[in-house]
Amino acid sequence: KNVHLVCALLRLFFRNLEEPLLTFYLYDVFISISKLDVNEDTRVEYLRHAVRLLPASNLLVLASLINLLSKAIVHEDLSKMSALNLAIVFAPSLLRPKVETIQILMADSEFANKSVETLIQHYHAIFNEQPQSQSLPSDLPENMAGYFTRAKETVLRESQAKLELNV
Repeated sequence: KNVHLVCALLRLFFRNLEEPLLTFYLYDVFISISKLDVNEDTRVEYLRHAVRLLPASNLLVLASLINLLSKAIVHEDLSKMSALNLAIVFAPSLLRPKVETIQILMADSEFANKSVETLIQHYHAIFNEQPQSQSLPSDLPENMAGYFTRAKETVLRESQAKLELNV
C-alpha cells in the first residue's frame, strides 16, 4: 500500500545496477546537453538523439520508466511530485559518472536532474518520435559532437564484441 516504498525500491534497483541505465559512456553527453544554453525544443531534439545511442535493452527499460514517471506527474497536485522532484529522486540512480567524486556529483547534479526532468516532461516527443534527421544536428557545439561521436564508437565496439561472443 505504501507508494513511497515502491518508489524507493525502484530507485534502489536502478542505483544498484553495475552500470547506470543511461550508461557511463553517455554521461558526458547528457550532462552537456543540459548545460547548453538552448531552447527547450532543441534540448529535446538532442536528447532524442542521445537516448538512441543507448543499448536496445537500456532504451526499452528507460522508455518504460520515463513513461511511468510522466504519468505520475499528472497527479502532482496530490503527490507533490513534479517532474523536477522525480528527477531529483531518480537522476542519481540513472545517470552517474564512472568515477564518482563529491566534486563531480556536486558540479553535475543540477545538470543530471535537468536531463531526467526533460526526459519526463517530454516523454512522448523523445521516445515516440524519431529524430528529425538520423545524422547529428548540424548546430551541435564542437565538444558535443565529439561526445556523440565517441559514444557512437563505443556502442559500435560493444555491439561488435557481443556479436563475436555469440558466434
